[in-house]
Amino acid sequence: METKVRYLVDTNVWLERLLDQEKSEIASKFLDLIPTDELFVSDFSIHSYQLSIAQKYDLTIITFDKDFNVKGIKKNSPDEIIEKQ
Repeated sequence: METKVRYLVDTNVWLERLLDQEKSEIASKFLDLIPTDELFVSDFSIHSYQLSIAQKYDLTIITFDKDFNVKGIKKNSPDEIIEKQ
């Protein structure tokens, strides 16, 4: 029985694709080629992706996580948004 290879995909691969950077096409082909049940991502990668996207597109991050308490980053919790409505 052949062992299935599983991949931990680094932040920079996701960002290349999501931000349409220089290696976006390669990242896209890789992500299309490998079945999703063989791809893994760490919590750190998700946080790095969130921060980069928020900065690039001037977005407010909606989170309960205090890790985003960084100068220059707009952040709200879901309950803060609900209270404003």
